[in-house]
Amino acid sequence: MQYQEAGSLYMNTYPSKKIEILLYGINSITEQLLRTYPFATLATTTSSSPYKDQTVINLDELKTIGFENIKKIIICSMFVDEIVNLLLDSGCPIEKINFYNISSDKIVNCATSIVPRLSQDETLYITYDLSSNVPCFDALSFAAVAEAERVKRSLKSIHFVIVPKRSLNNNYFFNSNYSEQELKWRLNNIVIPIFDSLPAATGVTVLQFREDCETLLRTKRNVFPSEIGPNTFVNSMGLRALYPYLNEGQTILELKTPDFAQQLVQNFIASYNPTSKKILTFTLRNSQTHEKRNSNLDPWIKFINSLDKDLYLPVIIRDTSDSTRSPIELTDTIEFPAASINFHVRIALYDKAYINFASSATGPSFSYYFIKDCSSIRYVPINDKHVTSTKETIQRAGIPLSGEQPYAKNGVHQVLLYQENFNNILSSFTKQIKLLQGGYVNE
Repeated sequence: MQYQEAGSLYMNTYPSKKIEILLYGINSITEQLLRTYPFATLATTTSSSPYKDQTVINLDELKTIGFENIKKIIICSMFVDEIVNLLLDSGCPIEKINFYNISSDKIVNCATSIVPRLSQDETLYITYDLSSNVPCFDALSFAAVAEAERVKRSLKSIHFVIVPKRSLNNNYFFNSNYSEQELKWRLNNIVIPIFDSLPAATGVTVLQFREDCETLLRTKRNVFPSEIGPNTFVNSMGLRALYPYLNEGQTILELKTPDFAQQLVQNFIASYNPTSKKILTFTLRNSQTHEKRNSNLDPWIKFINSLDKDLYLPVIIRDTSDSTRSPIELTDTIEFPAASINFHVRIALYDKAYINFASSATGPSFSYYFIKDCSSIRYVPINDKHVTSTKETIQRAGIPLSGEQPYAKNGVHQVLLYQENFNNILSSFTKQIKLLQGGYVNE
């Protein structure tokens, strides 16, 4: 019997042999993989036209051959989702299906790369209203409350919805904290990365108009706060809003550090710390706004210079706006600008540090309390000469003026409400070492 089509000829002559490697799709990726697998069989979904004198089979012919006779399929196409579902519908086990990942230049098994399925009914939709929330590191407290509410409702995931200062009605809104350009930068580089660091977070939606909130959330069962709307403004949620959850016995939020951030920090440590010294971080404030809150560098320089550099590697993390200036003139210390600019790199470094120091109540230092087993010494000096540092402001923010800090339980932390100087920095450092070693007794 004469067969005219290459695919039919293949079917007549090849059915008894096992296919070790099948490359699905024909393009430049196929060309590359043929160098590694020169005896691979080629396939496409519909075509049976030969490729460079090599037989090509289609999906129907694959089904006739039987997937039990095919050891490994590698998809050479960007349409991985479509092709995998076609193969699964045809009866191919997912364990046999792989794809070429163009980003990593690796062959990846589909069973290990399935996007988790989500349910709206198991998701808590959190509204972050820019009319009542300043886009800064206070978003850490907001995120902690969001996670506590998710746990309270026994839901699996969180989706954040950022509600803008923009409406379809005639109301006026004002950039009362930051310019439009800086607002966008802060959302993209501070707020959204913080929200993305929650293990249960599935994404962030930034709305165009306040009215879009009603449209988006109308069919959602779990919305918090529930009062949000184009003409409804909800108070921000700080640390004080977290206390009722903690009083009910909830554990504190634990942030996740993405793999890429951990790798960047590992590279940094390997470059500067080949002898595995204990890392000490110093988060210092030196901003051109609210200059009265800036860190007094003199005692920190003196303390850093007094350290035993055979044991410790001090790393300075400067204020974001100050991070690309000339390094602070210190001896035997380094700066890490990437941690000043990228939140995920920052928390990955905090996680690796032996002790994290913070001066002048810097916003990023709140993250110490949301990193598992973190160690920190945080100076939050009361200063009645500045509105952000008065006793009333500190208490309103949820920081008790005496006793234990209820949120600072996720590790070993000191919160000191006085101005730092060399002697008390040294004293708190000595105390922290004893606490970490489990030998400190309150005197």
